[in-house]
Amino acid sequence: MSGKINQQDFARYFSSEVVDHLASNYVMGTLTTRVRNRVDALRNGFECRHINERILFWENRLSPLDEKTPELAPKAQTWQNIQAQLNMTPQVASGSVQETSKKFDWSSLFLYRWATAFSLMLVVIVGVAVMQKPETVGNLSYVAVLADENQKPQVVAATYGDTQTLMLDILELPEVEEGESFELWVTSKTDRQTRSLGEIPIGQSSFNRQLTDAEWRLIKDSDSLLISIEEIGGSAMGEPTGEIVSSGLCIRLSAWQQQDQA
Repeated sequence: MSGKINQQDFARYFSSEVVDHLASNYVMGTLTTRVRNRVDALRNGFECRHINERILFWENRLSPLDEKTPELAPKAQTWQNIQAQLNMTPQVASGSVQETSKKFDWSSLFLYRWATAFSLMLVVIVGVAVMQKPETVGNLSYVAVLADENQKPQVVAATYGDTQTLMLDILELPEVEEGESFELWVTSKTDRQTRSLGEIPIGQSSFNRQLTDAEWRLIKDSDSLLISIEEIGGSAMGEPTGEIVSSGLCIRLSAWQQQDQA
């Protein structure tokens, strides 16, 4: 798809919030092809050199993650375990490649899908942690990467310290029809009940919401977050009634940070 931009949309790319959102996600590689092409088109224009400056800023800020991560050689047993999971043990008796392929457990490909999704989730989580804004109070405490059924990240939800502010970084959500909206839900790990955290505004790249004390307790007891398509105003049933378009585990990071500092 072309990355051309009409004049009506051009002005919004001078908003510092929009530029920072695009630049950071450009470096992390989480932009859609269409949006990335649009950013590339902007970068080639003389009027938008500020976008290149923010991209360079985020490249410099994120590059230490790779430099400071030590290389770990896998154990021999690790490869043996992978081969065992994929049924790749040599079939000496058969002597037939065709027969060996028939014995391959195709359900084991789930291992690849799970590993890929988990790795991508870690990349996004690390990116969000580094992207903590200076004015934010406290460290990143809870984070959830909500993805679609193909494990493509759509929304990153995070809280910092005990501010009780839920911050949503909306990467990409599907289009909804007129009269519909997105509703955010939290599933408790104690009673497994799913409760609403309110609607998500349509057409915004980021959204902050101050949680009530009751909602904050839900986050602290959360197993996962999910997003459904509901009628405007939210589900009247108190539970998701529309299509679930995105979901992800809610991870408590504050405990890890405390252990690291000990």
